[in-house]
Amino acid sequence: MKRTGIIIILLCILIPIKSQFEAYYSGPDTKSQINNWYEDIIVEFWGGEKLVFSRGSGYLPCLESSEGKWFVNEVISRNWDYTSKHTDRNHRRNYVRIIDNNSEKIIIYWRYYPYLLFTKNPRTVHEVFIIFPDGRIIREISQGRAKTYCGDIADIKQVQFLQITKNGFSEYPLQGDYQSTQSLASQDTFQSNPQELSLLYGCEYIGYNNDQSAYVVKRIAGDLGFSILAGAQQPLVNPCFNIQNWLGKTEATVTLNGKELLSGKDYRQQVVYDTEGKEMLIIWMKTIQYEPVRITIVPPK
Repeated sequence: MKRTGIIIILLCILIPIKSQFEAYYSGPDTKSQINNWYEDIIVEFWGGEKLVFSRGSGYLPCLESSEGKWFVNEVISRNWDYTSKHTDRNHRRNYVRIIDNNSEKIIIYWRYYPYLLFTKNPRTVHEVFIIFPDGRIIREISQGRAKTYCGDIADIKQVQFLQITKNGFSEYPLQGDYQSTQSLASQDTFQSNPQELSLLYGCEYIGYNNDQSAYVVKRIAGDLGFSILAGAQQPLVNPCFNIQNWLGKTEATVTLNGKELLSGKDYRQQVVYDTEGKEMLIIWMKTIQYEPVRITIVPPK
């Protein structure tokens, strides 16, 4: 009996618990046998919450956590009965796709017709969800002007701000005449104007990318270090760093004000390829700082 208990304890210690920010396809057969398209999409957050795009709801996203379930609001109403045989039950024209999937952000594309097929001009709706690790969501909504497959002509374009909380979503007013993610991500609703990096060594500061909500830094050699002048009126909230010119697939050690942070708890990291096909390290830190900070990023020796 004691030996069995010891084995169970060892297994609990050795087997890692899945807790990461990622998106993946899911469903009974992963792919539909009818139209050969993937079925549901699940976005998992590090806190254990899930954002589910399910065929059962016509892909209207639902937040699932230990506290309950909450759907996002329908901005463009859908006159659909998903149990009816007269609707697009095979989801040939109503579907979701993963566009981007990394530790910095996840992008989900949702396409659907708001009305029953063959009864009205469907005016195809396109929604894009830009999801960040800290639970911020940018929801872009556009509607085609004519009955086109790609819906590249739009006369309705709106944006919704969402923030995942313990009790569902915090929603902010819709914005019209949206131009770009860059102008949206810089709004005070999500984050104050970013502070500049200073006192750099081992790297070059490229700038702050509003589109990705991330500091972009180019590694020159050896260890990297920089300071950020956070303050009470302009706190540093869950910063993300894109480190260009990284060393292959190796990960880093990160310190904050001289204290080594715990990977997987205090910060997350992932090596990806940039637009030029070169390795880039993405680091997302879970922290709120109201005083100046010193950050170092140390490659493996």
